[in-house]
Amino acid sequence: MAAVRAPAGLRGDAAVARVASQQHGVVSGRQLTAGGLSEAAVGHRVGRGRLHRLHCGVYAVGHDAVPPAGRIMAAVLAVGDGAVASRASAARLLDVLPAEADASVGVDLVDVTLAGGRHRRTRAGIRCHETRTWSSRDLRWVGPVPVTSAARTVLDVAGADGRRAAERMLAEVLRSRLTTEHDVRSLVSRSRGHHGVGVVTALIDAGPAFDRSLAERLLLELLRRAGLPEPRTNARAAGFEVDALWADVGLVAEFDSFTFHGDVLAFRTDRRKLARLQAAGFGVVPVLWVDLQDAPEIVVANVASALAVARERTRRNG
Repeated sequence: MAAVRAPAGLRGDAAVARVASQQHGVVSGRQLTAGGLSEAAVGHRVGRGRLHRLHCGVYAVGHDAVPPAGRIMAAVLAVGDGAVASRASAARLLDVLPAEADASVGVDLVDVTLAGGRHRRTRAGIRCHETRTWSSRDLRWVGPVPVTSAARTVLDVAGADGRRAAERMLAEVLRSRLTTEHDVRSLVSRSRGHHGVGVVTALIDAGPAFDRSLAERLLLELLRRAGLPEPRTNARAAGFEVDALWADVGLVAEFDSFTFHGDVLAFRTDRRKLARLQAAGFGVVPVLWVDLQDAPEIVVANVASALAVARERTRRNG
Protein backbone atom coordinates (compact mmCIF):
# COMPACT_ATOMS: atom_id res chain seq x y z
CA MET A 1 0.00 0.00 0.00
CA ALA A 2 1.10 3.57 -0.61
CA ALA A 3 2.16 5.05 2.73
CA VAL A 4 0.79 8.42 3.80
CA ARG A 5 3.63 10.87 4.42
CA ALA A 6 3.76 14.13 6.31
CA PRO A 7 4.66 17.21 4.26
CA ALA A 8 8.38 17.86 3.85
CA GLY A 9 9.76 19.86 6.74
CA LEU A 10 7.14 18.70 9.23
CA ARG A 11 8.71 16.64 12.04
CA GLY A 12 7.92 15.18 15.42
CA ASP A 13 4.43 15.31 16.89
CA ALA A 14 3.20 17.67 14.18
CA ALA A 15 4.18 15.13 11.52
CA VAL A 16 2.57 12.28 13.47
CA ALA A 17 -0.66 14.25 13.91
CA ARG A 18 -0.81 15.09 10.20
CA VAL A 19 -0.37 11.45 9.14
CA ALA A 20 -2.87 10.20 11.72
CA SER A 21 -5.45 12.74 10.57
CA GLN A 22 -5.33 11.15 7.12
CA GLN A 23 -5.50 7.54 8.40
CA HIS A 24 -8.49 7.51 10.75
CA GLY A 25 -6.29 8.30 13.75
CA VAL A 26 -3.69 5.53 13.40
CA VAL A 27 -0.03 5.38 12.34
CA SER A 28 2.58 2.71 11.75
CA GLY A 29 6.01 2.46 13.37
CA ARG A 30 7.62 3.16 10.01
CA GLN A 31 5.61 6.36 9.68
CA LEU A 32 6.66 7.42 13.18
CA THR A 33 10.29 6.86 12.25
CA ALA A 34 9.83 8.78 9.01
CA GLY A 35 8.35 11.60 11.09
CA GLY A 36 11.55 11.84 13.13
CA LEU A 37 10.66 9.81 16.24
CA SER A 38 13.23 7.39 17.62
CA GLU A 39 12.31 4.09 19.25
CA ALA A 40 12.86 5.72 22.64
CA ALA A 41 10.63 8.65 21.70
CA VAL A 42 7.88 6.27 20.66
CA GLY A 43 8.19 4.37 23.94
CA HIS A 44 8.02 7.62 25.89
CA ARG A 45 4.80 8.63 24.13
CA VAL A 46 3.28 5.20 24.73
CA GLY A 47 4.12 5.52 28.43
CA ARG A 48 2.52 8.97 28.60
CA GLY A 49 -0.65 7.83 26.83
CA ARG A 50 -0.02 9.88 23.70
CA LEU A 51 0.30 6.76 21.58
CA HIS A 52 -1.82 3.62 22.13
CA ARG A 53 -0.58 0.31 20.77
CA LEU A 54 -3.17 -1.46 18.61
CA HIS A 55 -0.87 -4.02 17.00
CA CYS A 56 2.86 -4.58 16.98
CA GLY A 57 4.18 -1.50 15.21
CA VAL A 58 0.80 0.24 14.86
CA TYR A 59 -0.56 2.93 17.17
CA ALA A 60 -3.61 5.10 17.73
CA VAL A 61 -2.69 8.74 18.26
CA GLY A 62 -4.05 10.61 21.30
CA HIS A 63 -6.67 8.07 22.39
CA ASP A 64 -7.73 4.49 21.74
CA ALA A 65 -11.36 5.27 20.81
CA VAL A 66 -10.62 4.39 17.19
CA PRO A 67 -13.55 4.31 14.73
CA PRO A 68 -14.26 1.12 12.77
CA ALA A 69 -12.41 2.42 9.71
CA GLY A 70 -9.40 3.11 11.94
CA ARG A 71 -9.40 -0.45 13.27
CA ILE A 72 -9.41 -1.74 9.71
CA MET A 73 -6.69 0.73 8.69
CA ALA A 74 -4.58 -0.42 11.66
CA ALA A 75 -4.90 -4.07 10.63
CA VAL A 76 -3.79 -3.31 7.08
CA LEU A 77 -0.79 -1.34 8.39
CA ALA A 78 0.09 -4.18 10.78
CA VAL A 79 0.14 -6.82 8.04
CA GLY A 80 2.19 -4.55 5.79
CA ASP A 81 2.97 -4.29 2.09
CA GLY A 82 0.50 -6.01 -0.21
CA ALA A 83 -2.27 -6.15 2.39
CA VAL A 84 -5.82 -5.07 1.57
CA ALA A 85 -8.99 -5.11 3.67
CA SER A 86 -11.28 -7.85 2.41
CA ARG A 87 -14.46 -9.88 3.01
CA ALA A 88 -16.61 -8.44 5.82
CA SER A 89 -14.11 -5.66 6.53
CA ALA A 90 -14.12 -4.51 2.91
CA ALA A 91 -17.92 -4.77 2.87
CA ARG A 92 -18.10 -2.48 5.90
CA LEU A 93 -15.89 0.15 4.26
CA LEU A 94 -17.79 -0.12 0.97
CA ASP A 95 -21.01 0.24 3.00
CA VAL A 96 -22.50 -3.01 1.71
CA LEU A 97 -22.31 -5.03 4.92
CA PRO A 98 -25.84 -6.38 5.49
CA ALA A 99 -27.75 -4.30 8.01
CA GLU A 100 -28.55 -7.43 10.01
CA ALA A 101 -24.88 -8.28 10.52
CA ASP A 102 -23.52 -7.98 14.03
CA ALA A 103 -22.07 -4.52 14.72
CA SER A 104 -18.65 -6.02 15.48
CA VAL A 105 -18.35 -7.81 12.13
CA GLY A 106 -15.44 -6.48 10.13
CA VAL A 107 -14.04 -4.54 13.10
CA ASP A 108 -13.21 -6.76 16.09
CA LEU A 109 -11.81 -9.37 13.71
CA VAL A 110 -10.47 -7.68 10.61
CA ASP A 111 -10.19 -9.60 7.33
CA VAL A 112 -7.02 -8.82 5.39
CA THR A 113 -6.00 -10.46 2.10
CA LEU A 114 -2.46 -10.81 0.74
CA ALA A 115 -1.86 -11.19 -2.97
CA GLY A 116 0.32 -13.97 -4.32
CA GLY A 117 -0.17 -16.42 -1.48
CA ARG A 118 2.52 -14.86 0.68
CA HIS A 119 2.48 -16.06 4.27
CA ARG A 120 2.41 -13.60 7.16
CA ARG A 121 2.48 -14.26 10.87
CA THR A 122 -0.99 -14.35 12.43
CA ARG A 123 -1.79 -11.29 14.56
CA ALA A 124 -4.44 -10.98 17.26
CA GLY A 125 -7.63 -9.49 15.90
CA ILE A 126 -6.61 -9.98 12.26
CA ARG A 127 -7.71 -12.82 10.02
CA CYS A 128 -5.22 -13.13 7.15
CA HIS A 129 -6.18 -14.71 3.84
CA GLU A 130 -3.85 -15.70 1.04
CA THR A 131 -4.82 -15.69 -2.62
CA ARG A 132 -3.24 -16.60 -5.92
CA THR A 133 -6.14 -15.28 -8.01
CA TRP A 134 -5.36 -11.59 -7.67
CA SER A 135 -5.21 -8.73 -10.14
CA SER A 136 -4.64 -5.00 -9.74
CA ARG A 137 -8.21 -4.68 -11.05
CA ASP A 138 -9.37 -6.13 -7.74
CA LEU A 139 -8.01 -3.17 -5.76
CA ARG A 140 -9.95 -0.09 -4.67
CA TRP A 141 -9.32 2.64 -2.10
CA VAL A 142 -11.77 3.91 0.48
CA GLY A 143 -9.98 7.02 1.63
CA PRO A 144 -6.54 5.83 2.78
CA VAL A 145 -7.54 2.18 3.11
CA PRO A 146 -6.83 -0.31 0.30
CA VAL A 147 -9.79 -2.68 -0.08
CA THR A 148 -10.93 -5.41 -2.42
CA SER A 149 -13.25 -4.16 -5.17
CA ALA A 150 -16.98 -4.64 -4.73
CA ALA A 151 -17.03 -7.55 -7.17
CA ARG A 152 -13.99 -9.19 -5.54
CA THR A 153 -15.53 -8.72 -2.10
CA VAL A 154 -18.64 -10.61 -3.22
CA LEU A 155 -16.49 -13.38 -4.70
CA ASP A 156 -14.47 -13.75 -1.49
CA VAL A 157 -17.60 -13.74 0.68
CA ALA A 158 -19.15 -16.39 -1.58
CA GLY A 159 -16.09 -18.61 -1.17
CA ALA A 160 -16.01 -18.24 2.60
CA ASP A 161 -19.63 -17.86 3.68
CA GLY A 162 -21.68 -19.38 0.89
CA ARG A 163 -24.64 -18.43 -1.24
CA ARG A 164 -26.88 -16.61 1.23
CA ALA A 165 -24.28 -14.05 2.33
CA ALA A 166 -23.04 -13.55 -1.23
CA GLU A 167 -26.57 -13.15 -2.58
CA ARG A 168 -27.31 -10.32 -0.18
CA MET A 169 -24.04 -8.57 -0.94
CA LEU A 170 -24.30 -9.01 -4.70
CA ALA A 171 -27.75 -7.41 -4.67
CA GLU A 172 -26.40 -4.51 -2.64
CA VAL A 173 -23.27 -3.79 -4.73
CA LEU A 174 -25.35 -3.85 -7.93
CA ARG A 175 -28.04 -1.69 -6.37
CA SER A 176 -25.40 0.80 -5.16
CA ARG A 177 -23.69 0.78 -8.57
CA LEU A 178 -20.35 -0.15 -7.04
CA THR A 179 -19.96 -2.72 -9.78
CA THR A 180 -21.78 -4.05 -12.83
CA GLU A 181 -22.85 -7.47 -13.99
CA HIS A 182 -20.19 -7.23 -16.71
CA ASP A 183 -17.47 -6.61 -14.10
CA VAL A 184 -18.66 -9.54 -11.99
CA ARG A 185 -18.64 -11.88 -14.98
CA SER A 186 -15.18 -10.64 -15.99
CA LEU A 187 -13.85 -11.29 -12.49
CA VAL A 188 -15.32 -14.80 -12.45
CA SER A 189 -13.76 -15.63 -15.81
CA ARG A 190 -10.26 -14.73 -14.59
CA SER A 191 -10.58 -16.28 -11.14
CA ARG A 192 -10.60 -19.99 -11.99
CA GLY A 193 -9.88 -22.01 -8.90
CA HIS A 194 -11.38 -19.50 -6.47
CA HIS A 195 -13.88 -21.19 -4.12
CA GLY A 196 -16.54 -18.54 -4.75
CA VAL A 197 -16.70 -18.85 -8.55
CA GLY A 198 -19.47 -21.46 -8.63
CA VAL A 199 -21.70 -19.57 -6.21
CA VAL A 200 -21.31 -16.18 -7.93
CA THR A 201 -21.82 -17.69 -11.38
CA ALA A 202 -25.06 -19.30 -10.24
CA LEU A 203 -26.26 -16.04 -8.68
CA ILE A 204 -25.48 -13.83 -11.66
CA ASP A 205 -27.11 -16.36 -14.02
CA ALA A 206 -30.24 -16.70 -11.89
CA GLY A 207 -32.03 -13.60 -13.14
CA PRO A 208 -32.17 -11.32 -16.15
CA ALA A 209 -29.41 -8.79 -16.59
CA PHE A 210 -30.30 -5.39 -15.18
CA ASP A 211 -28.77 -2.08 -16.18
CA ARG A 212 -30.28 0.91 -14.40
CA SER A 213 -29.15 3.50 -16.95
CA LEU A 214 -30.62 1.42 -19.76
CA ALA A 215 -33.87 1.03 -17.78
CA GLU A 216 -34.06 4.80 -17.37
CA ARG A 217 -33.62 5.34 -21.11
CA LEU A 218 -36.22 2.72 -22.00
CA LEU A 219 -38.74 4.21 -19.56
CA LEU A 220 -38.25 7.77 -20.81
CA GLU A 221 -38.54 6.68 -24.44
CA LEU A 222 -41.78 4.82 -23.69
CA LEU A 223 -43.27 7.83 -21.89
CA ARG A 224 -42.33 10.21 -24.72
CA ARG A 225 -43.93 7.98 -27.33
CA ALA A 226 -47.07 7.68 -25.19
CA GLY A 227 -47.26 11.43 -24.62
CA LEU A 228 -46.97 11.05 -20.86
CA PRO A 229 -45.07 13.54 -18.70
CA GLU A 230 -41.44 12.69 -18.08
CA PRO A 231 -40.19 12.26 -14.51
CA ARG A 232 -36.88 13.30 -13.00
CA THR A 233 -34.63 10.26 -12.66
CA ASN A 234 -32.38 9.49 -9.67
CA ALA A 235 -34.30 12.06 -7.63
CA ARG A 236 -34.82 12.33 -3.87
CA ALA A 237 -38.13 11.64 -2.14
CA ALA A 238 -38.76 11.19 1.59
CA GLY A 239 -35.02 10.93 2.18
CA PHE A 240 -34.49 8.17 -0.41
CA GLU A 241 -33.00 8.13 -3.87
CA VAL A 242 -35.79 6.96 -6.17
CA ASP A 243 -35.55 5.81 -9.77
CA ALA A 244 -38.12 8.26 -11.14
CA LEU A 245 -40.17 11.07 -9.59
CA TRP A 246 -43.15 13.16 -10.74
CA ALA A 247 -42.79 15.72 -7.96
CA ASP A 248 -45.85 17.80 -8.92
CA VAL A 249 -48.21 14.89 -8.23
CA GLY A 250 -46.17 12.98 -5.65
CA LEU A 251 -45.62 9.84 -7.73
CA VAL A 252 -42.54 7.61 -7.65
CA ALA A 253 -41.52 4.80 -10.02
CA GLU A 254 -39.10 2.12 -8.83
CA PHE A 255 -37.41 -0.39 -11.11
CA ASP A 256 -37.77 -3.99 -10.05
CA SER A 257 -35.70 -7.00 -11.08
CA PHE A 258 -34.28 -10.17 -9.59
CA THR A 259 -30.81 -8.66 -9.58
CA PHE A 260 -31.98 -5.89 -7.28
CA HIS A 261 -34.65 -7.75 -5.31
CA GLY A 262 -33.61 -11.38 -5.32
CA ASP A 263 -32.79 -11.93 -1.67
CA VAL A 264 -34.38 -11.61 1.76
CA LEU A 265 -32.36 -8.57 2.81
CA ALA A 266 -33.20 -6.67 -0.38
CA PHE A 267 -36.88 -7.58 -0.05
CA ARG A 268 -36.98 -6.30 3.51
CA THR A 269 -35.12 -3.09 2.67
CA ASP A 270 -37.39 -2.38 -0.29
CA ARG A 271 -40.56 -2.94 1.71
CA ARG A 272 -39.34 -0.51 4.38
CA LYS A 273 -38.55 2.07 1.71
CA LEU A 274 -42.00 1.59 0.17
CA ALA A 275 -43.68 2.04 3.55
CA ARG A 276 -41.73 5.25 4.22
CA LEU A 277 -42.59 6.68 0.81
CA GLN A 278 -46.27 5.88 1.23
CA ALA A 279 -46.32 7.30 4.76
CA ALA A 280 -44.86 10.52 3.34
CA GLY A 281 -47.76 10.70 0.87
CA PHE A 282 -46.11 9.40 -2.29
CA GLY A 283 -47.73 6.98 -4.67
CA VAL A 284 -45.38 4.24 -5.89
CA VAL A 285 -45.61 2.37 -9.20
CA PRO A 286 -43.22 -0.57 -9.76
CA VAL A 287 -41.65 -0.87 -13.21
CA LEU A 288 -40.54 -4.42 -13.96
CA TRP A 289 -37.34 -4.84 -15.94
CA VAL A 290 -38.84 -7.78 -17.80
CA ASP A 291 -41.84 -5.62 -18.80
CA LEU A 292 -39.58 -2.84 -20.06
CA GLN A 293 -37.98 -5.41 -22.35
CA ASP A 294 -40.90 -7.64 -23.31
CA ALA A 295 -44.19 -5.89 -22.49
CA PRO A 296 -43.73 -2.10 -22.73
CA GLU A 297 -47.48 -1.57 -23.16
CA ILE A 298 -47.98 -2.83 -19.60
CA VAL A 299 -45.48 -0.27 -18.29
CA VAL A 300 -47.22 2.57 -20.14
CA ALA A 301 -50.65 1.48 -18.90
CA ASN A 302 -49.48 1.17 -15.29
CA VAL A 303 -47.73 4.55 -15.28
CA ALA A 304 -50.70 6.25 -16.98
CA SER A 305 -53.12 4.83 -14.39
CA ALA A 306 -50.83 5.77 -11.50
CA LEU A 307 -50.47 9.31 -12.84
CA ALA A 308 -54.26 9.67 -13.13
CA VAL A 309 -54.72 8.52 -9.53
CA ALA A 310 -51.93 10.82 -8.34
CA ARG A 311 -53.42 13.82 -10.15
CA GLU A 312 -56.84 13.17 -8.63
CA ARG A 313 -55.32 12.82 -5.16
CA THR A 314 -53.43 16.10 -5.65
CA ARG A 315 -56.62 17.85 -6.86
CA ARG A 316 -58.63 16.64 -3.84
CA ASN A 317 -55.93 17.73 -1.43
CA GLY A 318 -55.96 21.18 -2.95
